Amino acid sequence: MSISLSFRTEESTQEDLDRLATSLNRSRNWIINEAIAAHLATHRWQIEQIDKGIEDVRAGRTISTDELKQRIASKSLSAK
Repeated sequence: MSISLSFRTEESTQEDLDRLATSLNRSRNWIINEAIAAHLATHRWQIEQIDKGIEDVRAGRTISTDELKQRIASKSLSAK
């Protein structure tokens, strides 16, 4: 189900949207919907990762700062 949503934006943003829509042969509406969907997906993923981290801390699944530094250093050395 589609609903109508209205918002204000800068004129330059509308111009950018129109240029992108034209270059992709898509509607301005399609561009906006894709951008919103991508933005929401990113934030949904971030929130899930934060929640997992909080669960790990509560369950005692943590490491010391020294251990973290050692892991980072070993990965840096193995990447060379």
